[in-house]
Amino acid sequence: MALFLLSIFLYGFPIIMLVYMALEIYFRNKANPLNRITALLLLMLTFLIFGLFFSKLLPDEYIVSLTFYIKYVPMFIVMSIALHFFSLLTSRFVKIPSYLLLSICYAPLLAIIILIYQQTWIKSEFVIKGYWKYEYPSEMLVGISFLVAFYTIVVGSCFLVLGLRHVSQKEHLAKKKKQIQFILLGLLLAGSWAFSGNFIPHLDVGIGQLNYPEFSAFGIVIFAFIVRVAMTRYAFLPSFEHKYQILHELSSLSIILLDHDLVIQDVNPAALKLFGLKASEIRRRTFNSLLIQPEHEGNDFSGEYAIIQANQERRLVYAESKSLLFNEENYQYIILEDITERRAAEQRIAFLAYKDELTGLLNRVKFQEVVADALECVHIENENQTAVIIIDLDRFKMINESKGRHVGNLFLKQAADFLSEQASQYLKVARIGSDEFALLLTDYTDDEHLDRLLKTILEHFRMPYIFENTPFFIAVSIGVSFASPYGNTAEELLKNAGIAMNHAKNNGGDRYQRYAKDIKHPDLERHVMENRMRKALELGEFVLHYQPQIDMNRGTITGVEALIRWNSPDLGLVSPGEFIPLAEKSGLIIPIGHWVLQQACKDRKSWFAQGIEELTVSVNISLFQFKNENFIEELKLILFETKLDPRLLCLEITESTAMENQAYTMKVCDELVGLGIILSIDDFGTGYSSFSLLKSLKFKEIKIDRYFIQGIVDNPYDHMIIKAIIAMAHGLKLKVVAEGVEDVEQLEILKDMLCDQIQGFYISKALAESELILFLQG
Repeated sequence: MALFLLSIFLYGFPIIMLVYMALEIYFRNKANPLNRITALLLLMLTFLIFGLFFSKLLPDEYIVSLTFYIKYVPMFIVMSIALHFFSLLTSRFVKIPSYLLLSICYAPLLAIIILIYQQTWIKSEFVIKGYWKYEYPSEMLVGISFLVAFYTIVVGSCFLVLGLRHVSQKEHLAKKKKQIQFILLGLLLAGSWAFSGNFIPHLDVGIGQLNYPEFSAFGIVIFAFIVRVAMTRYAFLPSFEHKYQILHELSSLSIILLDHDLVIQDVNPAALKLFGLKASEIRRRTFNSLLIQPEHEGNDFSGEYAIIQANQERRLVYAESKSLLFNEENYQYIILEDITERRAAEQRIAFLAYKDELTGLLNRVKFQEVVADALECVHIENENQTAVIIIDLDRFKMINESKGRHVGNLFLKQAADFLSEQASQYLKVARIGSDEFALLLTDYTDDEHLDRLLKTILEHFRMPYIFENTPFFIAVSIGVSFASPYGNTAEELLKNAGIAMNHAKNNGGDRYQRYAKDIKHPDLERHVMENRMRKALELGEFVLHYQPQIDMNRGTITGVEALIRWNSPDLGLVSPGEFIPLAEKSGLIIPIGHWVLQQACKDRKSWFAQGIEELTVSVNISLFQFKNENFIEELKLILFETKLDPRLLCLEITESTAMENQAYTMKVCDELVGLGIILSIDDFGTGYSSFSLLKSLKFKEIKIDRYFIQGIVDNPYDHMIIKAIIAMAHGLKLKVVAEGVEDVEQLEILKDMLCDQIQGFYISKALAESELILFLQG
């Protein structure tokens, strides 16, 4: 029994040692294919020794068939893996097609196929001695095994010798040279041991109780030991410390390790993802094979390079390489960052900074720079005249509204293409607005040349643009401005060309207009007028005039309406129709309206000193003033400061103002009535309010718009409307005031209709405060 256990030990000890060495090599650098193939080789050697042992214990009925599979099949596999290991030991064979190299390495596997189909060749005789069965293989099986072993040793030696010659030519690979020499020596020694062992007879110890591996099998142990020593003394690849290995695996940057021939030895997962390749597909390839334009010879480098992925997509990467010396051998450590999207974004930003995204033409910013450069050349070289032309698409909005923005974009592209066709060395084209294009003409010499260009543009855009059988007639308005004498800067030139273009548009469009100083620009005029109004408010140029209101029953003046006038030192007396709309657009209506309300209350309070007591002053309140959240508080403050009785103040609000937000209007009106203020609806009949709503809003009077009063004599329709309004108003106990009464016929008709009050030129025009006092006292 002791000899049997000793037999198990003689087989088990090599098995344990081989497993240990396999794991040691694998975990030393498990990402490296050379480490993995070496570990696989040692594990297969383990299976081979295990098969040698187990084949001697098989039952008689299975021993013949199973011995082949557990002993000879692992042997042929070991030889194939050994050749693969030798081929990977250097980068000498990377240029050989992989299918050819693998065919050479795994040729020993053909022996397995041959023997499976020729079962008679593997007939072996077995002799039982004690616990063990000893094989005496057939001559054919011995011959095939010998030929395969011989092939393995010869081809493996060739691999190693060729690799040795390859590394001997490079001075910096001295350690690699020693490593290959050591492996070659081990191969020859193990092969010699194995061949010679076949001629040493097996010693029968203990009458069949003790069994030990064949003498030739010890060549396996010798070879495995030499591989481990080579790995320990001459490391195949620099292995990372554990903490650096984690960074290597988890890094978002692509990392590649090259050997001295720029052959890829290791990659991290990010690099595999970048190239779209598997680890087996990228390792052993040269780095240059991954570049679209190979250009490296092994020195340190950095820069941007184009690569091609497995799906043939082109990517741009930033690569930085550093040399790495390990065990007297040179490697290159390359870090790659995919910058494709970043560069694309930068290019797009650069494009959009100077180009219009839709048409590809210059945008306004770049066009101004081009104009400025052209003006600089004119100043320096005094060459031909420079002109800026602005083209506005008059009815372009019609396309977007009827067919959609995508159709409008198609038209804009066609317009850009046409204008680009007119471009030349001396004519630049830009899109400076949603429906505006601009041209810069730098070789202007005579009017005929310019007129010909402008007429060509006008005629082109007079032709209908047809989309889905629908014609669109899009005309253009063109403005032209010359650098001399109207524009010394790009801003001035563009502004003047825009003024000329607006002038052409305001005069019907489908024409061109040259800029001249006498052309007025609406936007510029509005800007000037707005500034003048601000100053007028500061300098007290606004004044109030008052138009009397007559009670039809008593024939007495019962109220006045405050009307603002602008007495400008430059413009003279400006009517409200000229500046009130602009004040509403600019927001100045709120401070102006506050001033009117405050001044009217002051004036009315001062009239008590003139003996004028029972007289109501009416003030118009604009929509913006009425909606101002501070309106009520400001009004309370005015009444407090002027000490005016609220019952003498009437606020006039238009129908549209009252109806815009009924809930808000009702809230404000309740507060105003609570203060004692009279409320009046101005310009009644032009809106859409109802009498019942006006009653719920607590209005005390309505003012019929002058539009109806003008037709009361000759237009039966206006006559009927006014009569109905007065009748319904009286039914709701509302007082009626008629505006714009200009003759006695209108007066008599309104009197017959029982209108309560009238005002207009027939009674009096709007009077200055001093004139009103005289009028009231007279």
